[in-house]
Amino acid sequence: MGKKNTSPEILSKELSGIINDIWKNGLTEDDFCKLINIFIQNDDLDLVQRKLILECLVPQFVIKEKIVNDLILWYFSKYIEDPESCAHLMSWVAALTECKLMERCTLEKFYGQLATTFQSECLINALSRVLKMITNKNTVNNSTAFLIQKFYKCYHYHHSVDFKLLLWEVNKYHALDKEITLNSQPNERIKRSDFEKTIMKRARMLGIEIQTDDVKDENLIVGTLPKPEYAEDCAPPYKELTKIANASELGLYTRKLWIEFPENPVSLLNSRIGMIYLELFGPSEEFLVGLKALITSKPSLLVVKKLSELQNRLRHGLPIVTHYLARFLVTWDGLNEVQLVYDLVKWVHFDDFNDLSSRILVPLSRIYICSNTESKVGILNALSSLLINMVTVHMKRFQEQSKFNYIGRRPKWLDHPLDTFNKFCTMMKSLIMIGLVLDGLDSSSIILEAVKFYNIIITLQLKYKLICFITPLPPVMHATLTSLNHVVISEVCSLIVRYKNEVIPFIDSIGRAQDFSADIEFINETAYHLYNYLWHGYTSGSPESIGRSSEKVRKHPGVFPLVEFLSRKLKINPKKLKKSDLLLMLSTYADGLGEFINMMESSLNDG
Repeated sequence: MGKKNTSPEILSKELSGIINDIWKNGLTEDDFCKLINIFIQNDDLDLVQRKLILECLVPQFVIKEKIVNDLILWYFSKYIEDPESCAHLMSWVAALTECKLMERCTLEKFYGQLATTFQSECLINALSRVLKMITNKNTVNNSTAFLIQKFYKCYHYHHSVDFKLLLWEVNKYHALDKEITLNSQPNERIKRSDFEKTIMKRARMLGIEIQTDDVKDENLIVGTLPKPEYAEDCAPPYKELTKIANASELGLYTRKLWIEFPENPVSLLNSRIGMIYLELFGPSEEFLVGLKALITSKPSLLVVKKLSELQNRLRHGLPIVTHYLARFLVTWDGLNEVQLVYDLVKWVHFDDFNDLSSRILVPLSRIYICSNTESKVGILNALSSLLINMVTVHMKRFQEQSKFNYIGRRPKWLDHPLDTFNKFCTMMKSLIMIGLVLDGLDSSSIILEAVKFYNIIITLQLKYKLICFITPLPPVMHATLTSLNHVVISEVCSLIVRYKNEVIPFIDSIGRAQDFSADIEFINETAYHLYNYLWHGYTSGSPESIGRSSEKVRKHPGVFPLVEFLSRKLKINPKKLKKSDLLLMLSTYADGLGEFINMMESSLNDG
């Protein structure tokens, strides 16, 4: 294998002679690292030589994090001056990531920085493939989604399938700009290069299971279930049902033609029209009795998925489904059918908070404590969705109970809904605290999920006039002191702005400020000390002028990389930025932080 100081021509000749053997046997870790070092450290390599080296990088092992870090850092240093070589590198990264020879979690930490590098057309396809594979709720945020959409609109003449697939994945976690329309999921490319086939073969030889078709055709599975009774009759009026598009059309047909639907759960759940029928008329007693028998006898996974879809359509939890979920959670390992469990959690049907705690919250808490960060965030997100449904659906229906018939008896917790709401929020705060203790205060994912939870509370409180004051945990509020992520800093600051500009005025407007004086004082003190630390560099009172432009925020480890990056693009020395320019920069790219500092400056000047 070539050495670092081997001339590019000799190296190319040597590699060309052994590439077939490399594809057949792969490279040992030692030879692999030698080639990586040549690729990174030799600036004399041309595009063809770099491509040849990448095609020879077929590992006999799963690549370690350090190697990935070195390659990605080389990419960041070269994507502007040598985009074509970087495009080949991203294609190589995509192939190995897809075949699980490179851990996706290693790449996820670079998601935000990678999203800023759509600087050349030749990078679009390969970079889109990589980002698509690591797009999830932990990597997508306001900043990254905004950047990707901006680049998508800039390259409107180059909307490749890979770019559209990336937008499709981003849309799952962040709503797209109204100017961007993706009516259906683009089709994945099927044709694979010889190198990609070689990597897949190498991965299988290492015992790695590769899922080549991520989307399974559930219609094939559904087709094995018993057909609805009306579908077997080809004569009118049943034949006309297949043309129905929505619930209103179904209502007109059933009223006009006196069609009777079967009440067999499998028949109804196994049909699009049957699901619309259940959504329109609600589950009957006969249906619920049949459903109880079906669930008791160990239902198939597909049936449970259909029940989850039905609950989403009804916007109401079915008691028998919650009973099934409670039994399932007792032995659940937190690894299988994760998303299905989360979907069922958000519609659990419970009598009071003790019932909810014993059957759902305690088993979930056990999984939460033993899980990784991604699972913790998933559980917090599912419980936040449950809280939203408790307020926006159940408490609202309780206020309009004459217009709605509950499935089963009315829950007792609706006799004192605000008390249950407060208990639930207290439990959520405990889980957040446990997550921060176990994963550390530098866990951006936990902190961002916590901020999202508190924002949900504020939105619900203001919209439904809830008389309460749920204060954030001090570790969440103080995360900006040590965070290395400017997005975390911005989101926490934005949360404080909402408390000061929305929650406190609301509490004051209903005349309850005295009742929550301690909470209001906590928010005000936290905001004041946080402002002093970020903007002036001290944590208590100081005679320094408020108007003095801060050196602290320029040096903050979470903010400085952003300021330095933007200054470099603008060809400005970050240390010589005017205060007004610095605030404008922060307000544009870290809007929460900029808004917070402007609010505090205005507040202190007025005071």
